[in-house]
Order: sequence, then C-alpha cells, then structure tokens
Amino acid sequence: MSLILCKNTFFLAIYLDFEERNHFPQFLKNISYFCIYKKYLFVYLEPMLQKIKSYIAQKRLLENDNVLITGLSGGADSMALLDIMTLLGYRCIAAHCNFHLRGEES
Repeated sequence: MSLILCKNTFFLAIYLDFEERNHFPQFLKNISYFCIYKKYLFVYLEPMLQKIKSYIAQKRLLENDNVLITGLSGGADSMALLDIMTLLGYRCIAAHCNFHLRGEES
C-alpha cells in the first residue's frame, strides 16, 4: 500500500493479489471514489480527508499549530492515521514502543 500524489491530488494505491480481488464488492461499498488499473486499486482520498478535517473543526479537537504525538503500533491503521494527519497539515511526532510481541513483524 502506498500513497501517491498526482497533480496535487492524493490517491491511495493498493496492490491486489488474487484473493483480495474476490473481496472487492464488500470492500468497495464504503469507498466513494475509486478506480482499478491493472493489479492496483486507486482510492481518491480527498472526500475522506475533508470529512476528517470537518469533524476535527466541528468538535474543536485540534488547532492547526498543535504538534501531535501519534502512537504507532506499526500496523496499517496507525500508519494511515499518521499519513492522514500529516496530509491535513498537522506536525506529527511518531511514538512507538517495540515490545517484540509480533515476532518477525516487530
């Protein structure tokens, strides 16, 4: 999975193996804007980023000059959180403690 910038527009590029292609219909129900090219799924991130930005502003959760300490497990969810907050313009500090609980993945 990688984040790419194309003409000032962010896309999430996900490589699909054969098994993942079988799960498309259920997975794509929650994605508004996407396209499939060869073995990659490209997800247009702007709608999601705008929703997150609006929610943060509406709830007054953060100020733009805040520095965020972002806890990272190293998994996809926490890495996506770090990427999203950075894309929204927040300065982030990544905090991670490796307890070697995942064997080789650690």
